[in-house]
Amino acid sequence: MPARSGGRILDVGCGTGVLLARLSASGDGTRLFGIDPVPEMLEVARRRLPAGVELREGSAEQLPYSDGAFDVVVSCSVFHYLADPLGALEEMKRVLAPGGTVVVTDWCADYLVCRICERYLSAFRRVRYSVYRASEWASLLARAGFADVDVDRYKISWIWGLMTATGRKRTTKGS
Repeated sequence: MPARSGGRILDVGCGTGVLLARLSASGDGTRLFGIDPVPEMLEVARRRLPAGVELREGSAEQLPYSDGAFDVVVSCSVFHYLADPLGALEEMKRVLAPGGTVVVTDWCADYLVCRICERYLSAFRRVRYSVYRASEWASLLARAGFADVDVDRYKISWIWGLMTATGRKRTTKGS
């Protein structure tokens, strides 16, 4: 996680706070924040996390934070639910400080089983599911205005795979 001591990290779609709990265990002085649209998930997170972690109810597409508030914005296994992934990435970029980093991990459509799961879940659930190929992630991050875009995909098992996409908010218009 590319954060400095005393920095600020936002977990978008923090759910029950598992990632935030791991980050808080480092004890390096990083300030942690989480946002999730599901109040019940946030209640579990509140019980799991130390009092200093700030949690809010809200959506990835409308983050209730000021411009440039965070050094790092992370999101794990959230984007396959979002109707407007580009809008969410633009919001994440907005709340990042210049030079800040976005880190997104999610299902990867480069793996057949992820595509099959997407179709199955979309057919039988009212929740929207969309998974993207690694090349689509690179394009989404570039369209949102991130620099130094990198996408790594990896197998979790012989049938399942994920990807992690990173990008940096430019420090000036040209860099």
